[in-house]
Amino acid sequence: MGAGGRYAIISIATKPTAGPGVNIISAIAVPVYLTVTGSQLIHTGKIIELSVGEAESGPPLHITTIFQNTGNHHYKVKGQVSVVNAQGQVMGNITIPLTTSSIVPEMARQLKAIFMPSGELAAGTYTVYSKVMLEDGSILDQANTTFEVKKAYVPPPAVGNITLTPASASALKTDDDQISISFPQGAAVMPVDISLRYYPVGQLPALPEGISLGTTCFRVDGLTGLLAKEATVTVKYSADDLDKAGGDASRLRLARWDEGNNQWTLLKTTVEAGSMTLSASSNQMSIWAVVVGAPASPGASWVAPVAIAAGVIVLALLVLLLARARKRQRRQAK
Repeated sequence: MGAGGRYAIISIATKPTAGPGVNIISAIAVPVYLTVTGSQLIHTGKIIELSVGEAESGPPLHITTIFQNTGNHHYKVKGQVSVVNAQGQVMGNITIPLTTSSIVPEMARQLKAIFMPSGELAAGTYTVYSKVMLEDGSILDQANTTFEVKKAYVPPPAVGNITLTPASASALKTDDDQISISFPQGAAVMPVDISLRYYPVGQLPALPEGISLGTTCFRVDGLTGLLAKEATVTVKYSADDLDKAGGDASRLRLARWDEGNNQWTLLKTTVEAGSMTLSASSNQMSIWAVVVGAPASPGASWVAPVAIAAGVIVLALLVLLLARARKRQRRQAK
């Protein structure tokens, strides 16, 4: 048998019917991952390409790491990308979340990071460091490359700025009131400048199972610790957010990514369908997103494809076992 993993795809499809017209064939492909028991599992890999998109003011910088599995067994990976200026100052660290599926031997995977600096990048040469790790943090490979900022890079502008003081209540919001954060008096223990800016959906870490992303997300910068009193975050969800929820506003929630603990917190959310708003209270500010939870009704029309595949396989195995049992009974009767 050798060592490591073996891989296959089970393809299940309906049989086309004869006759004129167009046939609609339903099909599903189920990946199969097998491990040779007791064999030596080799988890190695290498970064075969590291590239940076054009540094043009406005949109964020796209950094792509292409990683190849050079071992004999499948595994999931996560990563970290750092951007450093010519003086050695770290301009930003971007976490690449754990891949949702495993990389099989000899296959390569694109790991994308989006860098959106909090301030202007002066013209000059910058270095990007990328490292890819196993789920437990073991480093598989590291690489670096440089990119040039020919003209000062200006990031997407903040859509709201305030100075939060202990003595008074304050509100941080966008001009169109899509996002507003109400800080009560005494929320801050000292004056602090905070800003609000939209955040790229594609850079958000993977969500817990059963939760999917909407289209609205944003980041609050300036607060490095906890607030002394909870602030109220109110977001007007978009038509696209509602479409993601299948038109059911009750499925929409506000979620906060805790950068220190590297985990999502799904907040208790008040949904006001009339005003199309979501609101939640929190003593921590970070990256926020509108997310979609599971339908409230157990009979709602959604089933994960993997669950469907598992059910089909189990049913096929039961039919096979039943057929064998009947065949055995016939032989015994003879």
